[in-house]
Amino acid sequence: MKSVGRIAIILAVFLLALPAAGRAEQGRHGNQQRAVRLPATGQWYEGQGFHRAEASLDRAGPFGNGYSTIYMAYLDPGLDYTLGLRYPADAGHELSVEVFDRWPFDPRAKRYKLSMGPVVRTDPDWIEYRWRVGVSGRSPGNMAFVAVETRSSGAAPANRFRHFMYLVTPSVRPMNHFGTGITYLRGPSDLFLPQTSDQVQYVVEYPYDGRGPDNGPGTDWRPGGGLIFNGDFSQGLQGWEMFSEGEDADAADHVASGKDGLRIWSDGQAAISGVRQTIQRDVRDAGSLNLDMELRIDKDPRDLSQADAAAVELTICYLDAEGKDHCGDEAYRVRFMAHRQAGSADGTIRVNIGQWYSFENELMELDPGPRVIKSVAITGGHNLGQDAWIRQIHLTERGGVK
Repeated sequence: MKSVGRIAIILAVFLLALPAAGRAEQGRHGNQQRAVRLPATGQWYEGQGFHRAEASLDRAGPFGNGYSTIYMAYLDPGLDYTLGLRYPADAGHELSVEVFDRWPFDPRAKRYKLSMGPVVRTDPDWIEYRWRVGVSGRSPGNMAFVAVETRSSGAAPANRFRHFMYLVTPSVRPMNHFGTGITYLRGPSDLFLPQTSDQVQYVVEYPYDGRGPDNGPGTDWRPGGGLIFNGDFSQGLQGWEMFSEGEDADAADHVASGKDGLRIWSDGQAAISGVRQTIQRDVRDAGSLNLDMELRIDKDPRDLSQADAAAVELTICYLDAEGKDHCGDEAYRVRFMAHRQAGSADGTIRVNIGQWYSFENELMELDPGPRVIKSVAITGGHNLGQDAWIRQIHLTERGGVK
């Protein structure tokens, strides 16, 4: 079984290829479908714009003339998940939530309608559901879909349904949240996921996290102005997605949390491994965006096969004011090594072996500066024999236009 840390969820807001009745609506949005990526971090993310379903959603749910958002989730076979939905109690919408074992408009798709009640209400402002979903260990695939469909039942705008989504594994035990006004229900317990098809094309976008009680589910685990969840790793790797780029490498063999925070190492096998977190925060009005990170390199052999083989590498993916992506090779990047060599790339910092090093930078001074912080990633193990700890990383927004 692959590492739980590599589980990710993609929130896919699709404008579907419509049959004749719906083609005019498709034309206004273009032919390209959209997908919004949401990792399985156990935190809430705000769902984005619904799209008119019309005839195209007749087979996917009850509201053929309503609106729909489709979530695409990567779920590991054999694991149990909790899927959450939270929305204002006065939303004024009829609501249906369904799980599909493949793309909902595939004629072979199996649909599992999720129960919506009875509802537990102790919070007058919000309604919250959490469903337990189990994935069959026999599944050859790992992709499921969740359709959230609405139709206005009152004065509320039909195309405006503010909501928040949540996914986590292992599944949440209701006994740990007794009396909090959450409706716990069971979804499919042995969801069989077939091999996926590559015929569906979409542009990947990112969701926004709900911050503060005025904007949705409370997020009291963030410091004031902090954009990174669990940046001190006091909650283990909660909120972070583990990954490894090495062939046949398992991130769990190279990434872990411990008494000194996050550890990334490459004993026995060189494999670029690390953690990433989706942030997707609009910072255009920030007066300051302060980055600080504390790390320690315990092993970094001199005999490096690459001058750029950093013991620790920090990358931040962002969108600038002109809408250009600064991700991948264009991302903000800082490398930390114990032995900086000739030919090392710009942005490489030498760190003494076995000593904690504090790094700080003001990201609003970048040129071009960020408008939206999309994600942050920390990697290591670029070469064999490296071992490093990251005690904390914070990205703090302060000041700016009110």
